[in-house]
Amino acid sequence: MENIIIVNPNDFWDKHREITKQVIREELDKENPCKENGEDILVIEDVCKLLKKSKQTIYNWMEADIIKGHHINESLFFFRSEIIDLLKSGIKEHKKR
Repeated sequence: MENIIIVNPNDFWDKHREITKQVIREELDKENPCKENGEDILVIEDVCKLLKKSKQTIYNWMEADIIKGHHINESLFFFRSEIIDLLKSGIKEHKKR
């Protein structure tokens, strides 16, 4: 007889993001072994929380080349260092025309 485990959806997605980040980190380390390890990889929800902006704003900034996203297959990821550099550079959000 199989056991059924009930998991809170938020806990499931948090764990899913954590595992996905780890797998991507490992793959990036394989591709670029000379690069310093430990680079934080963020998903769009992380970037939204960090910048206190909506997903649409992040997508708009990507379209305007303000922020850089990295695609692996259909998944979108960001490097924390690039987000921090963006904040340090002081780039302002483009005003709507």
